[in-house]
Amino acid sequence: MKKKWFQTATFKGFPFEDRADKILDKDSFKNSDFFEIEVLFIPQDLIKEYAVHSVVPHHVYISNGSENDEQLSEIIETFKGRNYWGQIGHDVVNLFSPFLDFEYLSKDSVLKRAKTGVAFGKKLNAVAHLLQNDFGEKQFISDRDCVFLFSEMCRKTGIKAKIGHIADVSNVLLNKKMISFVFTEILDNWKNHSLGDEKMFVDAVESKIVFSNKTDLNFNSKFFKAILKRPFFSFNNSRHFSGLGLFIVSLACFLGGFKWDIVIKDSVFYLTLSF
Repeated sequence: MKKKWFQTATFKGFPFEDRADKILDKDSFKNSDFFEIEVLFIPQDLIKEYAVHSVVPHHVYISNGSENDEQLSEIIETFKGRNYWGQIGHDVVNLFSPFLDFEYLSKDSVLKRAKTGVAFGKKLNAVAHLLQNDFGEKQFISDRDCVFLFSEMCRKTGIKAKIGHIADVSNVLLNKKMISFVFTEILDNWKNHSLGDEKMFVDAVESKIVFSNKTDLNFNSKFFKAILKRPFFSFNNSRHFSGLGLFIVSLACFLGGFKWDIVIKDSVFYLTLSF
């Protein structure tokens, strides 16, 4: 693992202090202490106690310390949280409970909630297939076909992105299904969050694809890739969107054999795939 993209913690007095990035006091820790933490090291005989602890956020993977950093990295890439199904139930109830008093809802409100429900269902369906990895025989496409596929998806969604391509004589092959999942989430992100200047650049020689767009996202953390990929994560407690987009990207990249990273620089959001 070239660069550690996540942070770990343990409690003072536990036998992981020399390995953990952050040491917490087990008698006075707060939810906010875990904002940049993905892994909590706990002795095996205490895991059950802390795994159900209401103050340890559900995005935190609780480890007995047996995994090395490479193994933890793979676990976090696909970790859906300790309360994934509970969060789904919570969001579904919040989305549909107003329909119990539907006679008081405006037509616009009903339509908005219906569209949100459909979008949420599509995201959950994507996550389910990725977690089950039930796609059968793999199909591969070249870097040239990737450019054509993304161009067609942009056209169908009405997004006018600038697309660049440096081809390679070796004709790079990529997992078609997984790259399609990533493309779908990129376009969805552009549609809902971009402030313009959407770009895709495929460099088959350097084995990478870079997506970029203008953003007003101001997020000062060395670990924002890990934070943003958490299922159901959103800023300012906004629930207008599912918070599953980058989790889907992470799952698809893991299954497709890609590495991915995100950078925010000079008000531009960059997502890079390496293959």
